[in-house]
Amino acid sequence: MTEAHYNLLQFFGGYLNEDWPEEYGSAERAVEKFLSESSLETIASTLKELDEVIQKYESGMLTADFFFTEFGCAYDPKGDGSGVDMLVWLKELRKTLERWLQSHRP
Repeated sequence: MTEAHYNLLQFFGGYLNEDWPEEYGSAERAVEKFLSESSLETIASTLKELDEVIQKYESGMLTADFFFTEFGCAYDPKGDGSGVDMLVWLKELRKTLERWLQSHRP
């Protein structure tokens, strides 16, 4: 799956890996850094890949562990005090990426 989801692998493995708390302090800051460093095309591709993964997650084909094993994602939204599960957080992430694209496209 990771070949088909190259941009998600780069996002999760690069910005929300095991060092994200020291590097960014919060998941929101990690997402902001990704947005500031990425092209509109990369963000759009990441959003498309995220839609595919959300659909599989909703259908029960994926678990939260999948994000660590396949993408190197060490972020757990339940563990950061928000109490939301991975699916809720992924949908919020999706909204954030979509808003960014809408506000930055010419």
